[in-house]
Amino acid sequence: SSVVIALKDEDDAKTLIEMGTLTAYSSFCNVKKHSDKPPTQQCNKCWGFGHSRPQCKGDAKCRLCGEPHEEKDHSVRANAEPIGDDSEMADAGTQIKCAQCGGD
Repeated sequence: SSVVIALKDEDDAKTLIEMGTLTAYSSFCNVKKHSDKPPTQQCNKCWGFGHSRPQCKGDAKCRLCGEPHEEKDHSVRANAEPIGDDSEMADAGTQIKCAQCGGD
């Protein structure tokens, strides 16, 4: 996990970064300059990364089964059961697969 420490004095921050380690709760922790990164963008059409639906040039894939149809078109039967923490349902016969690699 990561922790961000803000210091008032820039020289103190540079010194801490140059030291490279900090002791916290009896553990040595690596110190490096914070790199603020934007959140990872994921398309909800093809489930690829780095773009969103309006820019998508890929074919639609189902997030539940990885097949070439939109998730809204995934068939759900009466014997549906919840998938993890999602509120979406998949029929009991659906084998959940990654839309990216096709793996389980």
